[in-house]
Amino acid sequence: MSFFKTLKRAFGFGSDDEYEEYEVDDVAVDNNYNSSDEPETLSPQPPAKVVVDVENIDFPLTAFDGLLEVFNNAQPDFIKNCIDIEAQRKYLYDSLDGSFKEYIEGIKSRLRQEGDSRIAQDRETLQAEIGKLQSRCAAVEGKEEQWTQQRLSADRQKRALADKVQELERRILELQAENEQYQLENKSLVNKVKASGVRENDLVEMRGQMDAMRQQLEKSKSENSNTELQEENARLISALERVEAELQEKQNDIQDLNRRITSMNVSSAMREAEVASLKKEVEKEVKERESKEELFKTRMSMSDNMINDLRNRLAQSRHEMEEHVNANNEINERYRSTLEELEACREELKEANDNLEIAADVQDKIEQCETIINKRNERISALKAEKESMTDQIARLEKENETLKTTIERNLHERAASETELRNEIETLKRVSEEAAATTPVNDKTRRRKKAPKISAIDESLNDTEWLIATPPEGVVAKATGVSSDSDFGYQEPQRKSAPDNSAQMSLF
Repeated sequence: MSFFKTLKRAFGFGSDDEYEEYEVDDVAVDNNYNSSDEPETLSPQPPAKVVVDVENIDFPLTAFDGLLEVFNNAQPDFIKNCIDIEAQRKYLYDSLDGSFKEYIEGIKSRLRQEGDSRIAQDRETLQAEIGKLQSRCAAVEGKEEQWTQQRLSADRQKRALADKVQELERRILELQAENEQYQLENKSLVNKVKASGVRENDLVEMRGQMDAMRQQLEKSKSENSNTELQEENARLISALERVEAELQEKQNDIQDLNRRITSMNVSSAMREAEVASLKKEVEKEVKERESKEELFKTRMSMSDNMINDLRNRLAQSRHEMEEHVNANNEINERYRSTLEELEACREELKEANDNLEIAADVQDKIEQCETIINKRNERISALKAEKESMTDQIARLEKENETLKTTIERNLHERAASETELRNEIETLKRVSEEAAATTPVNDKTRRRKKAPKISAIDESLNDTEWLIATPPEGVVAKATGVSSDSDFGYQEPQRKSAPDNSAQMSLF
């Protein structure tokens, strides 16, 4: 942390406790509506605020969210976190003036006119649709009654046709019974004719016998003329006449039977023809009945389908009419509720009309805040650019510092090696001098005399920084070097920048 503090001081910034207030045009803006401090007044005599119950306001306070979002985003984070959105909404709503009331009144009147025109149009449309539906219902009822009459007429025709068919069938049965009776009578007459045919043969034989007997009687008359024979002949003649009369009667009966058989055959043929014609008529009536029944069934199915379709359409039309009526009622309810809401809004606006004259001041404050925010943003952009340049300079200095550290470490290693080499040479020279002293005889007087210690050239060279320089070989003149200061060796502190003396300077840390 001390390194960063040093860097801040090097860049001209003070400590963490030294912050300067950035002010532009000496305009103070208070954005914290929840602060316990007294708000800054814009006029010496501020108007009394009217506390508005937000829950009972029909006006949507969220309409101010866009303006509040623009205003709050321009504030610093620590101010933005302290802002109460609901309080800002209430403040803006309480700050509305009469122009907004006029705007609301215009909207209300326009909505009322639009609602009235829309309701009138909907009412006319619904009335027209109701008239159409009523006419369609009347047409459907007329068609239904017509189909009912046609169905009743078809039922009557069906019953009449069924009665006629039954009568024809009964007549056919009667004719069939009469035909059977005629056939039985015909058979009995045929039998009688056959029996009469047998008798006719007998009569022919008897007639032959009678002729023979007549001839015998005539012959006997001529031969015998006695009384008994005459009586016998008279009796035979009377019997013969009686037989002839009976034979004539039988022939008449046979002729009568033949006539009756002929008439019965003719009548039977007529009956059969009549029965055949009746059968054909019955079959025709049956076919017509079946075709009429099929046609009637087809018409009935078509009429049932049409009636069902008309009933469905009628039900759908009634349902649509009910929906339109419900929609109309709902529109009326909404219109009434809108009128009530507008009346309530009008009352609230009337109550708050006297305390809504600070909207212009709020707008001026917002414009001033925007000006301050723009200037602050420009200052922040400049500081960011300066910060980036300083960051680049810090990186460059850190790189130079690393290079200098590497050079110092290398020089230290070389110096340590040189010192070790020099110490070894010193030790060698000490041993050589001691050995020379040991081999050389020493006078006693000389031993008793104490000599002052002498500083050797090596000891003097230890205090000089030029001992690090290598000794030049013989015959080479070393260059004279002046005594270098500490500033010529190693890390040199860069020239410090003068701290900017600006009261509006903001601290970045």
